[in-house]
Amino acid sequence: MPQVSLYIDSDTLKKVEKRAQQDEISISKWVGECIKKSISDEYPESFLKLCGALKDIPFEIPPQGKFEGEQNMSKVFSSLPFRLIVALVIGIIAGLVANEAVMHVAVTLQSLVGELIFFCVPLIIIGFIAPSIARLGNNASKIFGIALLLAYVSSVGAAFMSMG
Repeated sequence: MPQVSLYIDSDTLKKVEKRAQQDEISISKWVGECIKKSISDEYPESFLKLCGALKDIPFEIPPQGKFEGEQNMSKVFSSLPFRLIVALVIGIIAGLVANEAVMHVAVTLQSLVGELIFFCVPLIIIGFIAPSIARLGNNASKIFGIALLLAYVSSVGAAFMSMG
């Protein structure tokens, strides 16, 4: 059997000698068993003795309801991002299949809807911001005027900067 030399301090040696003496085995055998226990892949016997040692409440299966995944999937299919992705995929397929005349109509509609959205966005923003500013009470007209002036100056400044 192979031999191993260990270097340990005197306090640890005293503890090892005491434990080996209590177990009525040699120091070498006691250290070997400790090493075997520490590298073992199995649970110690003391752990297995604990199994079933404690009284516990009986296990009851809770009432089974509808699977939550079904409800979540219906929410996914009715969500706006899912609908946008489906519309995008349909548009790509239609663009690959459609002829040039149909694509001219689609591009014209895209341009018209884009201009309509571009026209409506500032009105929608003012529609949401104006009531909020009006609720401020005092100096609401000043704040609204400043916000409107900043928006106008920003738009005009962006137009001049884009001209280069």
